[in-house]
Amino acid sequence: AVTSLSAVHHRVELAVGRWLGWSFVVLASGLCGFGIYIGRFLRKNSWDALLEPWELARAAAAPLFDPSSHPRAWAVAALFGVLTLVVYSAWAKRAASPTRYYWFIE
Repeated sequence: AVTSLSAVHHRVELAVGRWLGWSFVVLASGLCGFGIYIGRFLRKNSWDALLEPWELARAAAAPLFDPSSHPRAWAVAALFGVLTLVVYSAWAKRAASPTRYYWFIE
């Protein structure tokens, strides 16, 4: 996930600039967190997108349209979104380091 996000982040950054590139990373991290909520707590997976798309859309939209009734959805999405962002930021910083190939020497 980190390498895929890095590839897309790099392309977005080249196309529209550094600030919007990192804005994309923040948005993608938040969507990852929401996806984890859908899979882990609503017990939905990719098959549901094919077999029951309207049920999946209804279940995913409920926290968006009535956030006060779904605090766990927002808490889980925020927690895992921040975790994704922290992991990616650490990875991106390490990948940009000039000594990244010599980590075993440090």
